[in-house]
Parts: sequence; C-alpha cells; structure tokens
Amino acid sequence: MQISLSKALKLKNRLAGRLLRVQNDISANNSVLLEQRDQIDVAKMCKEREAIVEYLIELKTKISFANNNIQERLIRIGEYKSQLSWLASLSTRDGIERHSYQNTELTWVAYIKKNDVDEQTKRLEALIDQMQDEIDQFNYTEKIEVPQGMLDAAS
Repeated sequence: MQISLSKALKLKNRLAGRLLRVQNDISANNSVLLEQRDQIDVAKMCKEREAIVEYLIELKTKISFANNNIQERLIRIGEYKSQLSWLASLSTRDGIERHSYQNTELTWVAYIKKNDVDEQTKRLEALIDQMQDEIDQFNYTEKIEVPQGMLDAAS
C-alpha cells in the first residue's frame, strides 16, 4: 500500500508508541506469581515486540531513502533551530548598571546587541518557516510503499 511520507512519519510515531506499550507490558508481566503465569502470554508479546521492531527498521529505512532529496533542508533547518536556541541564551547585557551591593557602577559591553539578536532571530524564523513549508509539501506528495501488516501493527 502506498502512503504519503507525512502519513509514514505519523505511522512511525504510532509504531514507536506501540513498541513502548508492549515493552512496558512485558516488563510488568515478566515475573509473576506461579498461579498467575498463564494469565499473560509474555512469549506472544515478545514476538509482537520483535515484529514491531522489524517494521520500525523497515519504515525508518524507507523514510530515510525518501528524504534523500530534501536531506540538505532537513540538516539546515536543524542547524538554524540550534542557532535560535543559542541566540536565545546569549547575554546581551549592555550599558551602565548600578551594582546595589557595593553601590558602584558597572559598565557592560555586548558585542552582539539585543537588536542584532532580534533581527537574526526574525531572519532565521522566516527561513525555517519557508523550509518547513517546502518539507511539509514534500512529505505530503512523496509516497512510499508499506505492507498492510505494518499498518495493522500500529493499531
């Protein structure tokens, strides 16, 4: 069955969530009292876990190959987001402040001023929005083939 890359990404998240739930169930029921041993089929859950892992590997590989055409944009958007985080944490303290404890004046000098940070932030956010729109369009139109069993495993 063919699905869009956008749906494939959602499917990947559902499979990852399903994997976590199955692993939690296995962990919670792996050691039980003797009289409870037949209430939960842990061996069956382990097989289900293995199948989900195989589907995740297959799906992530297909997504990776499909993203090859937009890999540069994906890397660039990640770097721009990192730069935004760095700019947000950058001290832009600048000017004269009174140090209250010692009652003295301190003069701070920022090489990158608050206005500069604001302008760079605005520019980067615009670039990220533009690239994200392109990525969203690609994810919506690009198709990959997935087996029905994969879709079933996510539900």
